[in-house]
Amino acid sequence: MITPDICIAIPTYNREEVLIDTIHGVLMQTYKNLELLVVDQTLEHKYETKDALEKIKDPRFRYIKAGPPSLPAARNFSLRASKAPIVLFLDDDVVLQPDMVAWHLKTFEDFPDVSAVGGRVLQKDFPIKKDVLKFDDFAVSHGVFTATKASYTNAFPGGNHSIIVKDALKAGGYDTRFYGNAFREESDMSLRLINSGKKIYYEPRAELLHLAAHYGGVESRVKGHIYDNRLFYRNELFFTIRNVKKSHTIRALHRKYSEYCKVPGKKIRLRRSVYFFEGLIAAVWRQVFGVQIITKEIK
Repeated sequence: MITPDICIAIPTYNREEVLIDTIHGVLMQTYKNLELLVVDQTLEHKYETKDALEKIKDPRFRYIKAGPPSLPAARNFSLRASKAPIVLFLDDDVVLQPDMVAWHLKTFEDFPDVSAVGGRVLQKDFPIKKDVLKFDDFAVSHGVFTATKASYTNAFPGGNHSIIVKDALKAGGYDTRFYGNAFREESDMSLRLINSGKKIYYEPRAELLHLAAHYGGVESRVKGHIYDNRLFYRNELFFTIRNVKKSHTIRALHRKYSEYCKVPGKKIRLRRSVYFFEGLIAAVWRQVFGVQIITKEIK
């Protein structure tokens, strides 16, 4: 049996028809020597989805039921289960360019010093700019993942990044203490790679369209504006205190408080301020006492 060059891993949670479309988009890629690993944390699918999954007979397709639900834990499960040296993580509600996988692999070939490749993520109403997203010394992001210019960077998008398995595991894997919607879990991994001396490259030709389906996935756990959600602050501030130098922590927190909470409207400002300080306390607690989640196969 030929060893696949790359494993396309799709952690999924409560997706239905759009998951099937995403799977077929992978199997129709121009690059053929791949495996497709779907790590499904859904408790129960609709009949139509189960039937469609059972009808997929492509030998490259592997379907594993796993739990408990956790996006970063599903990523770690995929790293361990992969038969390939590189894992490409995709969201479960995307439309792929036919040669997207090929561009990920070509980037590793052209830039052998990189440990991860970020691809372009288009989405309705998202602005297109020249420069890719990067984090500054205060863990504040600048740029976008719709960027048109290829370059080295220090970040990658969660729903379109490939990573060398041994480098990801050496960095400790994805931190599963990013709970709930797991906001910033991929950013945390990217900065840990950079801080360990590894490199990340952004290739816009490795492109997909993110549909942001309104059911399932992390969308099922986040309601309203993200700045009005308690989980956002807990994960964002956990990411911040983990990834800035101690000498920058106070300034980083002040910058983020100003952006998220200093807004017109007393009620909104008060609510967000309460969430911010609750989130900061939770982030510190999580850093000290947080428990890692391990996703296991459900037979």
